[in-house]
Amino acid sequence: MKKIIIHPTHRKFIKLLRECAEKGVPIALIDKDVEDLKNLFHRTKKRGERHRGIYRIALRAMRRQPTEIQGDNSIRYIDSEEVDYIEKQFARVERKQLCATLQGAFLLPIMRSIVKRI
Repeated sequence: MKKIIIHPTHRKFIKLLRECAEKGVPIALIDKDVEDLKNLFHRTKKRGERHRGIYRIALRAMRRQPTEIQGDNSIRYIDSEEVDYIEKQFARVERKQLCATLQGAFLLPIMRSIVKRI
């Protein structure tokens, strides 16, 4: 089944993850990243704050130097299979909250541009 992602930011994020995985440079998550993700989900229920946190943690992991990874015993890699799973979860959540997704992806940006022109 084809996974359809509506929100442009989600599509861009998945594209970035997929490019890293296809280049043969999987993203390495260390224990601190996993702990930050858990804390993020326990700390807030706000969608925007969670999304920014997830993106920030993933980008930090992408930019991490190999020397920082060597000292950590339990490393988790985000490869093609994990990217597919993340994409599937984004698609599932978007379908579940379709009204909020459409508002955030299309309606709000249009309204903001109209207000700026006024």
